Amino acid sequence: MQDTTSYIVVISPGLSGAEKRFFDIFCGLLHKGKRINLIVPSMLGEILRAEYPERDVFDSVIEIRMEHWSRTTFVRQLRALLKSIE
Repeated sequence: MQDTTSYIVVISPGLSGAEKRFFDIFCGLLHKGKRINLIVPSMLGEILRAEYPERDVFDSVIEIRMEHWSRTTFVRQLRALLKSIE
């Protein structure tokens, strides 16, 4: 079996119940030694860092830089990112 990296992608600019749950799952998997990254828009990344400064996981968070929220722009940038890491 190949040793591959997995990704959790959260397409949301804000933090509510679902985003918190995905972040908790990501943190749990990372602490179990799984090779995993969380991909989020930059505004959600900023919120996560502010809400959870004690969590030592942010080296594995990939933020897609955005000036303002647009689902279409996020998906386009995500596609480019995924092509670059293949």
